[in-house]
Amino acid sequence: MVVYALTSVGVIGVGLFFLRRWRSSKWGLCTSTRALDGQVIVITGANTGLGAEAAKDFAKRGATVILACRSFDNTKDTLKEIRESTGNNDVHYMHLDLANLESVREFSTAVAAKYPVIYALVCNAGVWSPMEKHMKTSDGFEIHAGVNHLGHFLLTNLLLDKLEESAPSRVVVVSSGLQNAGKLDFSTFDHFKEGRQPEPNSKSFAPTGYCDSKLMNALFTKELSVRLQGKGVTSVCLCPGWCYTQLARHVHIPFYKKILFMPIAFLFMRSATRGAQNIIQAVVEEDQNLVSGGFYKECKLAAKENSKLEDMAETGMQLWEISEKLVGLQ
Repeated sequence: MVVYALTSVGVIGVGLFFLRRWRSSKWGLCTSTRALDGQVIVITGANTGLGAEAAKDFAKRGATVILACRSFDNTKDTLKEIRESTGNNDVHYMHLDLANLESVREFSTAVAAKYPVIYALVCNAGVWSPMEKHMKTSDGFEIHAGVNHLGHFLLTNLLLDKLEESAPSRVVVVSSGLQNAGKLDFSTFDHFKEGRQPEPNSKSFAPTGYCDSKLMNALFTKELSVRLQGKGVTSVCLCPGWCYTQLARHVHIPFYKKILFMPIAFLFMRSATRGAQNIIQAVVEEDQNLVSGGFYKECKLAAKENSKLEDMAETGMQLWEISEKLVGLQ
C-alpha cells in the first residue's frame, strides 16, 4: 500500500514536471543580443521583482540605468547587486514616489536636467491592494488608479519633450492580462476616488481597481502612440505573465490556501527573471519590429488584447482628457 502510494505520488510529480516544462516553453523569451552602451533607461519600481531583473539585463548591455524608486533603503541592496554582478557602475538610484504627484514633478525635473538624452522610459512600478482596504495616494486618489496609471501618466507627459529630443526613443508600459477583466465607465464608476468596487459575492481574486488600472495602462499607451505619430517615440505596453514577485504583498492569504494553491502556482507561475523577458524585449527590439501602441504578450503582439483596445479608442481619448485634468496638465 505504501509502495503504491509512493509510486502514485512519483507519477503525479513527474507528470507535473513535464507539464511545467511544456507550459514554460510557451513563455516569451528575449533572444536579442543588442548592446545598449551609454543609452539612458529610466525604470520605475526597479528595486525588486520584474523591474530589478530588467534593470540588471540593461546594465549587462552597457546602459546607464536609473532605478526610480520610492525608498533608497529598499533599493540600495539591489543597486549594489546589479553593479557588482554586471560590472556596470553607471546604475543609479533616484527618488520617485508615484503616489505623490509633486514627487513625480520633482523627479521629472531632476532626471531631465541630469541626462541630456533619454532612450527609454519603462513604467513598471505597480501596486495591488484589496479594495476593502480603501488605500489612497497622498493626493487622495484610489491607490491603483493613482499609482499604476496617474503617476505614470504624469511622469511620461513631463518627460515627453526630452524623449522627443532624444528620438528614436520609446515608452514601455507594464500592463497585465488582467486588463481583460477591467471595466472603464466614467459615468457609472468613480474610478479615481473610490475605484470600481467588486460586485456582491464576487469571488475574483484580483482587485477590481487593479484590473481597471491595467486597462488604463493599455489605453494610455494606445492613445500616446496616436499623439506621438511622426515624432520618433515608440510606445508599447505588455503583459509579463503571472510572476513570482512582491506585487501582492498587501494581500493576506491563509497558510492552508497557500498550500492548496502550490500545484497551480508550480504549473503557471514564472520567475521574475522569466517575466522580465517581456520588458527587455520591448526595450531592446529594433524600432521597425515594434508596433507603436501595440499590446505585447510572450514577446509578440496579442491579437485579443489589441482588438479590444482598438474598440475602446474613444474611451482611451476620454481617459487621457480626464487624467490631464486630475494631474494638473490642463
